[in-house]
Amino acid sequence: MNIRVKLFIFILIFVVIVSFFGAGSVYVMNRITDSLDLLRSTTEADKLQKELKRSILQYANNIKDWVFTEDKKYLRDYDRSLAEVYKAFGNLRDYPVEKERLDEIGKKFQELKSIAEDILTYEKPTGNVDVFFLINDFDDKEMEVLSKIEEIGTRSLRRLNSVIAEAENIKAKITVYISIILVFTIFSVIFLGLIITQSIDKPFKELISITEKISGDAMEDLSSFRRTDEFGVLAEHFSRVLERLKESEKELKRRLKEREILYEITKVASSTLQMENSIYLIAQSIADKFGVDHVAIYLLSPERNKLTLKATNRSHDVFRENIPVGDADICSKISKTHETVQMKGDEAEGSQFTTKPMGTVVVVPIVKDEQCAGVLVVANKEERYFEEHELHLFDIISHTISTVLSNIELYSSTINQLHKITLFYNLSSTLTTVLDLQALLEKVAREVTHLINATGCIIRLKEGDELVIKAYYGVPAETIEGMNLKVGEGIAGKVAQFGNPLLVEDVTAMPKDTRVPILPVKTVVCVPLKLGESIIGTLGLYDKKTPEGEITTFSHEDLLTTEGFASIIALAIEKARLFELQVKKEKEAREAKKRLDILFDSVQSGIVTLDRDYRILSVNRYVEEFLGMKMDELVGYSAVELLHEKGGFCPHCVAKLTFETGDINVITQNKGANYAELSSYPVKDESGEVTEAVVLIQDITDRVLYQEEILSLYKEVAQTKDYLESIIENSADAIITTDLEGIVTSWNKGAERIYGFTEEEAKGKFLPFVPDFLYETERQYIERIKKGETIKDIETVRKTKDGRIIEVSLTLSPIKDATGEIIGISGISRDISEKKKVEKELIRRNQELSRLFFISSAMRGTLELERLLRMVLTAVTMSDGLGFNRAILFLMDENRKTLRGVMGVGPASPDEAWQVWEQLSLEKKTLPEILREIETGPLRKDSFLDRLSTGIEIDIDSNTAMSVAARERRGIIVSDAKKDPLSDPIIIQQLGSDAYAVVPLIARDKVIGAIWVDNYFNRKPITEEDMRFLSGFADQVASAIESARLFEKVKLAEAELENIFQSITDLLYITTEDYTIRNVNKAVTDVLGKPREEIIGKKCYEVFHGMDRPYEKCPHHKTVQNKKAYIEEFEDP
Repeated sequence: MNIRVKLFIFILIFVVIVSFFGAGSVYVMNRITDSLDLLRSTTEADKLQKELKRSILQYANNIKDWVFTEDKKYLRDYDRSLAEVYKAFGNLRDYPVEKERLDEIGKKFQELKSIAEDILTYEKPTGNVDVFFLINDFDDKEMEVLSKIEEIGTRSLRRLNSVIAEAENIKAKITVYISIILVFTIFSVIFLGLIITQSIDKPFKELISITEKISGDAMEDLSSFRRTDEFGVLAEHFSRVLERLKESEKELKRRLKEREILYEITKVASSTLQMENSIYLIAQSIADKFGVDHVAIYLLSPERNKLTLKATNRSHDVFRENIPVGDADICSKISKTHETVQMKGDEAEGSQFTTKPMGTVVVVPIVKDEQCAGVLVVANKEERYFEEHELHLFDIISHTISTVLSNIELYSSTINQLHKITLFYNLSSTLTTVLDLQALLEKVAREVTHLINATGCIIRLKEGDELVIKAYYGVPAETIEGMNLKVGEGIAGKVAQFGNPLLVEDVTAMPKDTRVPILPVKTVVCVPLKLGESIIGTLGLYDKKTPEGEITTFSHEDLLTTEGFASIIALAIEKARLFELQVKKEKEAREAKKRLDILFDSVQSGIVTLDRDYRILSVNRYVEEFLGMKMDELVGYSAVELLHEKGGFCPHCVAKLTFETGDINVITQNKGANYAELSSYPVKDESGEVTEAVVLIQDITDRVLYQEEILSLYKEVAQTKDYLESIIENSADAIITTDLEGIVTSWNKGAERIYGFTEEEAKGKFLPFVPDFLYETERQYIERIKKGETIKDIETVRKTKDGRIIEVSLTLSPIKDATGEIIGISGISRDISEKKKVEKELIRRNQELSRLFFISSAMRGTLELERLLRMVLTAVTMSDGLGFNRAILFLMDENRKTLRGVMGVGPASPDEAWQVWEQLSLEKKTLPEILREIETGPLRKDSFLDRLSTGIEIDIDSNTAMSVAARERRGIIVSDAKKDPLSDPIIIQQLGSDAYAVVPLIARDKVIGAIWVDNYFNRKPITEEDMRFLSGFADQVASAIESARLFEKVKLAEAELENIFQSITDLLYITTEDYTIRNVNKAVTDVLGKPREEIIGKKCYEVFHGMDRPYEKCPHHKTVQNKKAYIEEFEDP
């Protein structure tokens, strides 16, 4: 393709793309216009929906206000509000809203309008029961209409949000489109300039440069200047001429280089046996002769899992030190196929051999014994193609390197074998001379570690089923303590268990339970220490090191060498052990004789040795003391003459039986109240004939007496056992015993009666009467009892055979054997279900009575009727009182035969209710505190329920719940005011309650009023239990009200008496028995000229007689003395 065609195609593509972007811009602008129109119409529709909602609310409020107030102005506004609703419906139909839902709202509104027209037919709607039910239906229908409107509004808002989001999206797209157009325009201009430069200017300059070099005898390669345009035609002609010249020159140089390289490498291979020097010189020669940048020689590790860098012509930072051999990488391929691999370009840059990017990398396998032993890596910074003859030369060099490695290994192996033989000889000499086992093992561990070039060595000896570390070398001392193993555990445990040597090339690949504990080792050799077929321990070596200090795997030769050492070590260990055992036995024999002598003299029994003629051969110190004779007086004398004929304890009698039978014989002898047991033991010679008899004399007087006592106790225990078994079997409680795992071992009839399981069903099972959710708790109890703890009188639950859950009182205690060891568990349980039921009922009754007692006490604390009524209703509505939401107290009007509301307590709305409850919760006021505030604080009667209740009157003769409760003197619950025939229309209309209760107030067998309660706000049902509590409270309230009324009458009578007392013209005063004045009338204060406060509290004889003691002639004094009334006239001195 020529330059002209290239420019034409580029301009054509540029015009097409610009046209595409222009069309996209027009499409985006149209989308923006559509979104703005939809946004405008959606906003207007939302505004009209709100207008429709407002007009419907106004229409509904007119109807409700008319019902509750009967104000004519609401009738006049009815038509206007209806017209506004219809207008709002009409306006909304012109906008894109949901037509079907709007039609549904219209139908619902027509139903609402129909109910409103029914309400308007009543001239006096207030207080009318039918209107009350219509208003409830009207409210429900109104909520349906408003809910439908809200749904349409919600959908409109969603559409509005989606339009706004789409507009934002379009805005972002416009920004992107404009940015792309600008970038593309700039890029096109730059690209066009580059095309012109690359197509004309640059190739022209390159062609001139190449021709100048050729004219100057420089053989420049034109293969890179291959073009299809006019310049390419010229370059092609020059390239053909140059190719022929270069081929001839290259062939000559190649032949000469091959000869030089092979000579150099052969010279190196024959000059030294040091591997590092040899392969370094080879790498240096290859780099120099081939003119490459880097040459490296890698050798495969003994584990054959990685290549390790051994030599390079330059610094090591170009090549990687270690290269893992994977299944799919180049290393694995070379090691399997033994073929040379040449990598160039990207492949060479990503080579796994180099740390820096290279232009060309050649990898040649080093094959030894038909296996890959390493690789020769040739790397060049610039990309270079190695021809076939060069690659063939690399193969020859790799074989030379393989030969050099084989020679070096043979030399090293020979030196190593000589070293091992020398060390074997030295070690064998040492083992035959060292008898200290610990010193022997430590020396072996050190020498074997150095011989095998291992990092560390551990020698374990078998003690029972454990392998105990006896010596180590090269292992940190702080880690040794936790490295003892059991037979079968870890590598050493497996070797000790099966007796086979083990070589582990990679410990990390083994399961965790078989690895070397604590030490982070990589490779292990472990061999058994055997004596014949018996394994006495193990010898383990860890992490073999190369001369450079790197960790490598142990070889099979290392394993065989270690086995040879293990055989020698086992023999040496056995020799040292036998020596130690011999020394130990001699020492034990001396100590045993010493102990035997001490024991012979210190034993608290007599020991006498007799020969066949019954002569005494030896006696211990106890015999001397027992017989009161010295050893010289006994040894050598006949036991028959010395002891038998005197009638005492005689060893002759039992020894005679032993000499006759050859067996051990025991007889008992007594002397008065004392008893002795004589035991004779034969001492036989090699032919089995009894030559001596050893007689043991034991004083068994205490034992005989103890046996008689034990026999007596056994009889008592047998009787007690029968008695206890009878008690257990006939006990009403469940008495159960289990073992320490909770398995039932005994089961009495009480357990069968309580739980329902028979003994056969329960025994041998784990606590069948314990519910599943208590299993963990029971196991905790068992653990506590195992520790000796006794658990008394805990209350818990159990499960019977039929699945019932019962409550029991449980006592658990340990069962101990004669040694005090706990062998079982005893459990005694009693069914307390009925008791708990009664307790719960008593607690509930007690709580009710406590509340009633407190409220009654509080009510008795005041006799002011208004305060009393307020306290009563507060107690009814408080949560820690009776707990109702609202309460109204009605009192009987005897004249009008009605129950008249006098006071109400409770919130007027749900919001007020929640505010009151929240305030009480925050202030944390209790019922006593609130009643105390009512008793001492000012009275307030300005609540909504107070005002509403004072206007309610119920005819006592009507057929409503209130009047029936008063007439029949019983409490009544109205569960559904709409359906119950006894519901009070006035209460329903005024208070809106759907369910309520009424109890009468009865004092002195007379109904004086009633208490009305409901749970209007929390909708809690009123139960029969609530009514019993309320009825009991009502009796207390009635008595308190009657007492308050009586108190008011007494106060009135007292005031009248006081007026009479003060109006009497005679002097009147009242005193106590000690003449203290309590009260005086106005005549006294006038005569004395003193106010009442100065007279009251003083003695009468001080005030009237001016004396410091009673006046004897005063009639008042006589009355006090004689307790009789006196009327006398006398002159006051």
